[in-house]
Amino acid sequence: PAVHQGVPLFFRPEAVAALQYPPASEQLKRRSRFLVQFAAGPLATAVAAPHGGPFGGFSVDANALGWAYACASSRAFRVAGPDRPPAMLPLVDVANHSFDPTAMVRPALGLGPGAIEMVAARSLKAGEGVSLNYGDMTNDAFLLDYGFIPSGSEEDGDVDARGNTRGNPHDAAGLRWDIGLLEAAREVAGLSAVPFGCGASASASAGPHPVAGGASEGGTGRVSTS
Repeated sequence: PAVHQGVPLFFRPEAVAALQYPPASEQLKRRSRFLVQFAAGPLATAVAAPHGGPFGGFSVDANALGWAYACASSRAFRVAGPDRPPAMLPLVDVANHSFDPTAMVRPALGLGPGAIEMVAARSLKAGEGVSLNYGDMTNDAFLLDYGFIPSGSEEDGDVDARGNTRGNPHDAAGLRWDIGLLEAAREVAGLSAVPFGCGASASASAGPHPVAGGASEGGTGRVSTS
């Protein structure tokens, strides 16, 4: 596509700030920094090479690199497995996502190395849409790579037996424990003498105590939101 609608890599700064979810916004910033640094280093060297380098004289900057990056991250399939390099599959990549897909992509046996095929996952009615499962990923990954968050819909087949949309069963929220903030909250609540993990009536005891929830100071935890 000429434009990657919805992919945060092309958001304006105020739109990035509006995400209000540090795990996603920090990952986005890391990707942006990588693209800018790569464009200023290896890419600039390649473009300046004799005879136009690998791009035949065409100017390729950070914006063009970002467009190519978005193409690869949103259109590539790891058909051979999660540890194998992904492949670009024209036409196959126009199928929409569903956690209950109507089709699947798999290696085509007997047709040579690298051959793939898209086959129906079940019987399809005439005019029924073809969908694929893009992967069992969190909403962060869907937003950053594909520019959308799966919410589930009857049209996509993402409904349970009662007709309720299922959303993303693989989503999780990243939390970071800050011992300083926890200590401040404890002071405000008048519980400065109570160690973490104890009830309000418990007496303080000597020695270090674990942070509630089992995370250590400065550690991270993941809480399912499904």
